[in-house]
Amino acid sequence: MTLPTIPKRVAVILVNWNGWRDTIECLDSLLQMRAPGRLHLSITDNASTDDSVERIRVWLESKGKVHNPGPEELLKAAAKRVERVYFAEIAANVTASLLCNNTNDGFAAGNNLGMTFSAALLDPDYFWILNNDTLVKKYTLEHLLSRMATDSGVGICGASLLFYDEPEVVQAY
Repeated sequence: MTLPTIPKRVAVILVNWNGWRDTIECLDSLLQMRAPGRLHLSITDNASTDDSVERIRVWLESKGKVHNPGPEELLKAAAKRVERVYFAEIAANVTASLLCNNTNDGFAAGNNLGMTFSAALLDPDYFWILNNDTLVKKYTLEHLLSRMATDSGVGICGASLLFYDEPEVVQAY
């Protein structure tokens, strides 16, 4: 597979609501994936009523140093709806953030919040929106980036979806 030689910056956007087990399993699969360039994992928690925030924060701490994201501008990007932000440097090319939303404004609003924050933080070349119950295979991102690189007119790209319990069966293309 031939990828562009310029490293890409990709922000992976996840929304969590009372689903920390799925979210952490998704995050673990993302860390097993090959990622050319920089990768930012942005998790928006939509005011979960279980212990999702604490569980995801502990997961972040197990992967890297968790701290304040830094510049005031980053916090201003999310200030109106976010009560806390956790930021972790996981590897030289991988960072993650957990945005703790004050209210559950829905899936689209949670994605928009994650994209706004990631744009201020990383200025990504691509956003990759995933359901939090998604597991990705090792070469998924490389395949998506390769497809995007083949035609500058391609504005959106998706992957085949396989059933969790029957991964040899295609759920949707």
